[in-house]
Amino acid sequence: MIIDILENAHKYSGLSANFATGLRYLQSDAWHDLPVGTHQIDGDNVYLMVQAYDSIPKAELQWEAHHNYCDIQYVASGAEQMGFGQLADFTISVPYNDKNDVYFLEGQGQFIKVPAGSFTIFMPQDVHIPRAAIDDKPT
Repeated sequence: MIIDILENAHKYSGLSANFATGLRYLQSDAWHDLPVGTHQIDGDNVYLMVQAYDSIPKAELQWEAHHNYCDIQYVASGAEQMGFGQLADFTISVPYNDKNDVYFLEGQGQFIKVPAGSFTIFMPQDVHIPRAAIDDKPT
């Protein structure tokens, strides 16, 4: 799991060509006017999911992980908590869904505040929860 500010995104481009593409796109203005939904950047290799939501209490969220894709989560406005943990510390609660590359888990992880202008990177082995309300007070 990585957390940093968007101005430092170039430092992570060496992780892979797909990271470089995704992070460059986030640093551009190209996505600012996109509607909510999924948008292809480089076919199925790199895509952007624009979401608009209120944060919600941790107890209402599910831990998730992936097999194939990594998540770059960017907070454009406001702030939220994101949870993260090690796969070995969790048990699978909903089996893997190949179509959506996701499975859900139960367990305990840690939470960190992610303010606007920051991003996180979750690798497939990183169990995570985005969208958690700070101090469990929805925004």
